[in-house]
Amino acid sequence: MNAFAEAFRDINRRVCFETYFSYMLTADPTLRLTAGEHLPERLLEALLRCHSARRHGQILTSRERRELFGAFFEWEQEAVVQPAVAAAFAALNWPEIAWAARRPAIRFSYLPVMEPLLFANFGCPQERLAKGYEAFDQGQRRGWSEVEHDLLRYEGLPRSFRPDCSAHFQNLRRAALIWIDGQELLLSA
Repeated sequence: MNAFAEAFRDINRRVCFETYFSYMLTADPTLRLTAGEHLPERLLEALLRCHSARRHGQILTSRERRELFGAFFEWEQEAVVQPAVAAAFAALNWPEIAWAARRPAIRFSYLPVMEPLLFANFGCPQERLAKGYEAFDQGQRRGWSEVEHDLLRYEGLPRSFRPDCSAHFQNLRRAALIWIDGQELLLSA
């Protein structure tokens, strides 16, 4: 059971890493060729639009935000999450727990308390995609500033994140060594 739980914690860590790495890789013009080798075209284009908007002081439209979310979410579900979820369930030799684990009620801090995302089969990639888009749409309806406020109250975040998330990520960035094709790269601060 501990190994099963750790497999899901590892999936979450990997998704967080892939999100940050993809964003930072595409933010640095000197790494764009490398980004193109590692990311699907749809995700690369969506991230480049995001960086362009940021540089020009523009805000992505609702459609552009959903496209960026979808490009990343669909890629990480296929490349990271699905293989790891399938392996975690395959390694769980406890049918009763596996049955229950496939039917979680997922709660995010910005979702209404009485309206968790209810799964019939968490192992099904199409259902995870549908629930992910449902969570995104609920966040969009709630308003992203409210979602951000709710997420900042989440106790799982490091203390250094809450007062200044930008400074927190700058500190991480300064310390992060990234390996690409056997080469060690330090992302510039």
